[in-house]
Amino acid sequence: MQDNIFDLYANHQFISSISDSNRTYTHGQPGFTADENSNVTVVRYASVRVWSSGTNPGGEQAANAGAYPPDRWNLVLNEPMNKNDGSWSDGTNRSTGDSCTFTCSTYEVDSVLKNRLVYCAIQGPDYSSIAVEVQLTIIKGDGGGIVFRVDGSNYYNFQIRQEGDYGLYLHKNHHPIILGTGSSGAIHTGLNQANVIAVIARGNVFDLYINHHFIATIIDPDHTYAHGQFGLTAVAYDNSTQVHYTNIKVWTPGF
Repeated sequence: MQDNIFDLYANHQFISSISDSNRTYTHGQPGFTADENSNVTVVRYASVRVWSSGTNPGGEQAANAGAYPPDRWNLVLNEPMNKNDGSWSDGTNRSTGDSCTFTCSTYEVDSVLKNRLVYCAIQGPDYSSIAVEVQLTIIKGDGGGIVFRVDGSNYYNFQIRQEGDYGLYLHKNHHPIILGTGSSGAIHTGLNQANVIAVIARGNVFDLYINHHFIATIIDPDHTYAHGQFGLTAVAYDNSTQVHYTNIKVWTPGF
């Protein structure tokens, strides 16, 4: 439980993340229930354990609320992105020149045409709640970032631009709808500058990070997409764009 985000578990299995968009209650005491409908209900409870944001189960100091990866999430992917293991898109679109290719040390995404986002997705599991971190370097052009809950032309897109702007967008049939935008001094501006970006997706709540600095929490009030794959982008506005990616990490909920 962090602020207005509530992660639910049953028998040590993650069930769902639910958010209270109104942030109705901020503090109080815990307790137990017996839900009586048409019958008298008796519930017996045993072996209760409680953790706060100050300590983890081992008694050590826990990360601050909003830190990533979230507490008790599991690292499921940790790749330097210097070779293809067969799970990533790899090739060139002959009609547009857009490409997803592995170089000697990075994963390169190219968007040749202006006013176009190109994404390169991993061919793998379908995720709902997920945290993705990657280092990107804009070699030329405008911007890059992470797409997640991808289903063809529908997805969420967290991107940064070399001028120092960031944004989270909802794409319907590749058409972008703004969920939240801004500028951040955490971004290393200009070309050939490495930036580490991360997004945590839980339910309809998305936490954004740049260079390990928390930037914003953005909510999709319509809960538009619940799950999908993830990938990496080159975002061309006024210029053909090339972005290099290294050191991707992915976490999913555990207990």
